[in-house]
Amino acid sequence: MSDSTLPPDQVKRSGALVKAGMVMLLLSWLSLAIFTLATFQYFFIRHSMKLAGNGGANNLLLAVTISIPFLGIRVLERLVYFFTQNQELNPVAGSLGLRVGLEVIEEIIVTLSLIISGIMARSITQSVEPRP
Repeated sequence: MSDSTLPPDQVKRSGALVKAGMVMLLLSWLSLAIFTLATFQYFFIRHSMKLAGNGGANNLLLAVTISIPFLGIRVLERLVYFFTQNQELNPVAGSLGLRVGLEVIEEIIVTLSLIISGIMARSITQSVEPRP
């Protein structure tokens, strides 16, 4: 940000907007995590008998539940970078080990879990009985 041709006040305002956006992203992730965990608890603890025959929905919910912590790692890593401006965490020119460990591996895990559960649930409409 320091090599910008923008006026200093606009650079400062842009940085504040980015930080506010990162905080909103963190709050959105927290609400999504809480909602997912509540749904997971509700369906698997209270209605385990009803969902026993609906493997597709269980797989999708389990994949989303597994993906939430990995997405949280990405959100927290970006939040730390934008608030500290630590160049090791820079998404473009930062440490290769940190970029692989904090970005690529999480993306692969999330993507594969969602793709595999989606493939396993592709015939979910055939297994769900229509409501009268």
